[in-house]
Amino acid sequence: MLTKLFGRTKQTTVDIASPLSGEIIGWSDHRSVAASGMRSVDAIAIKPANGQIVAPFYGSVSHIADTGHSITVQHASGLRLKIGIGIHTDELGGDGFMSHVRAGDTFRAGDTLIDFDIDTIVASGYSPITSVVVENAELAKSIEQLVTYGAVSSGHEIILRAELIG
Repeated sequence: MLTKLFGRTKQTTVDIASPLSGEIIGWSDHRSVAASGMRSVDAIAIKPANGQIVAPFYGSVSHIADTGHSITVQHASGLRLKIGIGIHTDELGGDGFMSHVRAGDTFRAGDTLIDFDIDTIVASGYSPITSVVVENAELAKSIEQLVTYGAVSSGHEIILRAELIG
């Protein structure tokens, strides 16, 4: 009631943990950035240390590619995060990817979503660099990248914090 009277909106903060272990590299160092048109604050590029994607928060699977190379997860607030494993790895036709979830499944933070084989990706001539993109950044008043470079551990380190518009 008071919110309506004074025009204030409730703000929700969503902490996004790293969905994989590896090394955060500069977004501008990621080859597909020029074509994407995305702002670096909305996305992070990670060179994977191992082949496992874990849930970055509690939520559900909005979409998963048939090839298993990308997944979109949604937080209860509606914020969506797209995780794309490698560059042009859809061309592998699913070889080297094993999904543990389907669209509509719910999960807890840290649950394994996808396993992938870095060696298969590299041997096929593709980069395993993984993009982590806030798909609907317009829901956020602000998005803060908490880790800009260096090593991160999956499920443990908060890499992005989104303050949502009420």
